[in-house]
Amino acid sequence: LKEDVESLRILVEQSRPGTVKHHDVDSVEKEVNDLVKRWDQICIQVVERLRSVGSCQDLLSLYHNGLHAEQTWASQMEKRIS
Repeated sequence: LKEDVESLRILVEQSRPGTVKHHDVDSVEKEVNDLVKRWDQICIQVVERLRSVGSCQDLLSLYHNGLHAEQTWASQMEKRIS
C-alpha cells in the first residue's frame, strides 16, 4: 500500500510539473500511514489476546483437573459413608 502511494506521488508530480504542493496526495499518504499504524496495533493486540487465551486455557485445564479430582474424592467419601 505504501509503495502504491509512492507511485501515486511520482505520477502526480509528473502530471503537474509546475505544482510544488499536492494536498490530495498528502491526504492519501496521511490516511495510508494512519491505516498502517492501526493495522500494526491490531497485530500487536491479536498476539496479546492469543497469549491471554493460551493462559486462560491453561488455567481452565488446571481447574478442570482439580475439579475432577475433588469430584472423585467426594464420590469415594459418599460411598464410605453409605
